Amino acid sequence: MMKKEWYSFANQLSLSDKNVIKEELDEMTKKQYASTVLAAIQKEQQTMLPAKKRSAVRAHRGAVAAAACLLLLGGTTAVFPEEVHAAISHISYSISTALGLEGDIAQYTEVINTSRSDKGYVVTLQEAVAAQEALVISYTVQREDGQPIDDSFGLDGTLYINGKPIYGGISGSSGFLDDENKCLGVELSYDVFGTDLSDENTYELKFTAFNSHTAKDDIGGHWNFKFKADGLELLADTKLMALDNEFVLSDGRIITLDTLSDNPLEQRITYRISNTDAGGNLLLLKLTATDEQGRTAVFTVIQGNKDGGYLLNEKIVETGRIPADAKAVTVTLYAQEFPEESGKEPNDYTQIGEPVIWDMTNLKQDDRTH
Repeated sequence: MMKKEWYSFANQLSLSDKNVIKEELDEMTKKQYASTVLAAIQKEQQTMLPAKKRSAVRAHRGAVAAAACLLLLGGTTAVFPEEVHAAISHISYSISTALGLEGDIAQYTEVINTSRSDKGYVVTLQEAVAAQEALVISYTVQREDGQPIDDSFGLDGTLYINGKPIYGGISGSSGFLDDENKCLGVELSYDVFGTDLSDENTYELKFTAFNSHTAKDDIGGHWNFKFKADGLELLADTKLMALDNEFVLSDGRIITLDTLSDNPLEQRITYRISNTDAGGNLLLLKLTATDEQGRTAVFTVIQGNKDGGYLLNEKIVETGRIPADAKAVTVTLYAQEFPEESGKEPNDYTQIGEPVIWDMTNLKQDDRTH
């Protein structure tokens, strides 16, 4: 794996030296922070964005503002404006926590823990991981004065890779990490196509603020971050299984499940739709996979169009993933058409074809890494 590089303080920190103080965190303080994080996670259930909205729109979920701290690698040194240091709590929000992952993905993540402060809000980009055709990030947001966040405030983030803007779908989730709604945790996944994410790339995230009530209330503000990351190690730990399962719709369209990929971050199912001349609206798909012990994982479309896309098990906390010790799973596919008329709710999912069996012993290491 390429060695992860860190930018200098001058590149990472937007606060001038005269406005900051440095202090060592003693062991007691670090334990208090850890205790606060665990307590907050137990009390707050993450609010997930509807899957049908994630592939088509940018996810402006919840309000924003973040800890005005810069925690260095290892988390032993903090840099704060003195008045902000006194006003807010400093809560970490990892990608593992955001997705409810049972395993540790620390070896695949770029720990950034860098803060930007503007217009009375502080945004802290916490972690990033380059995955299969996606960049996943987590960040926290708080107000500098330590007051609760107004739920009408939000951030719009644009991703750049090696200086070029990325125009793909965005999915994600958000939820407050404390009982007083003073710290919001956000996880976003940016779809990235046509770029080799196993290579080391330079990523830039440029956030701007908006107010969802009235345009005249927009406060402006800019929170920009720049870092490097590569997905080489995650790709090396990715297993693949060819599927080639066909399901025929009543209108003649054929849905083909192509590949299952599995790594510590996610399980992903790619699919394509043929005979699209038959017509029909955009399809929303759901797939259930039940193993021999009755454990069921549920996958839904995260990114898709009339020709295909992919499904992820995004609600890992609720539905788990296909277990590593599963020998075989029974797979059932469901579909519903997304209504052409806006404002209408889609109909219930309908089972497509008959269930199929996946032999999970065919899940093998990705040959592209060897």
